[in-house]
Amino acid sequence: MSGTLDAILKQYGLGAPQTDAPMGMADPTKALGAQSDPTPAPPGTPPVDPAIGSNPMDNLRQALAYAHQLAHAAKSSIHAGAKVAAQVPGVVGDVGAQVAQAIVPTMSPWEQGLQNNYRFNSPYAKPGPYTTQLNPQQEQAFRQWVMANHVNFDPSSKVTDYDMRGFWLSQQGKAGAGTEVNAQDGKIHYPDTYKTPYDRTFSNESKYATPDAPHWKDNRYLIDKSGKQVFDQSTQSEDDPYPASPSTASASASAPLLADLIRQHESGGNYAAINHDQPGNTASGAYQYTDPTWAGYGGYRSAALAPRAVQDQRAQADVAASLKRYGGDAFKAIAHHYLPAAANDPATWSQPYKLPNGHTVAPVADYVKATVANTPLQGQFDAYLKHYSG
Repeated sequence: MSGTLDAILKQYGLGAPQTDAPMGMADPTKALGAQSDPTPAPPGTPPVDPAIGSNPMDNLRQALAYAHQLAHAAKSSIHAGAKVAAQVPGVVGDVGAQVAQAIVPTMSPWEQGLQNNYRFNSPYAKPGPYTTQLNPQQEQAFRQWVMANHVNFDPSSKVTDYDMRGFWLSQQGKAGAGTEVNAQDGKIHYPDTYKTPYDRTFSNESKYATPDAPHWKDNRYLIDKSGKQVFDQSTQSEDDPYPASPSTASASASAPLLADLIRQHESGGNYAAINHDQPGNTASGAYQYTDPTWAGYGGYRSAALAPRAVQDQRAQADVAASLKRYGGDAFKAIAHHYLPAAANDPATWSQPYKLPNGHTVAPVADYVKATVANTPLQGQFDAYLKHYSG
């Protein structure tokens, strides 16, 4: 391992890949320094209204959900405030930056499962949002319907695997409830029409899916566009998410690290690097931005002319945007820096890619693998490719 890469890993609290555990099985949130959330509810938290529902279990569920939201919001607020403080010059900024790095909002197992589903389904999903917007009167009526019918749905959730509002709105004025009991598992199911990409059984029947999304066969098997079976309703549960792909769980924690790894791979940390490997190639700087992609950022015609701070700022912002775009997937974020057109389709990464101008470039997998070499992400990448190519 080079001294520079070793310094990068040490800066983020990471070590060399562990050899005493199966590769690809490490918890990516631990690998990247994400912390568990022990934050208690703030003092003086208002009690939950005991009249929320007549069923004691409903009250308990509401109280627990409310407590979780308060704890999560408190931690998120501290993190957001620290990020603002980090922009202040001097000691305040230094402390703010340290707090922002140390306190990273975390996800519950349920939220992590939704993200796992989204990473698998995102190539087949139309752009969001994936929830139907209701006016205030409709929203009130919808929440009353959820409570009265004991619908297994949390109206306060920001990310859900089913657009229950869309389903409810579609049923207004109709005599039937629009649900049915599934013969395979004996449970009440809602139509696939309103399933979101966060659902384990997202299919081409959803209004949010593209035509090449997985399709149902014999009302039992879910088959993807390559003919691979990705779900069997007789042996699997819709409540079980796709396995966690080995990618980062927190955009705020991983963007600087990934940018550093990209810089090390692209130029070895040479901010004045200029690429002359092909006629007309304008790639330059530590991150090898081409002039059209750099687009005069910061007032500099090309990346190599920009100071280090400007190049780092641009790269970290781009990586953070990619992480957000791909649901926190570190490998897709790295791939986006190399070849945006292929970044969201890992199943194609092992093959050379033909550009619109007729030129062929090396497989995306080669680039990503070289970028994460000798890091805790190295062993996870093979499992990641297998997950998508199966």
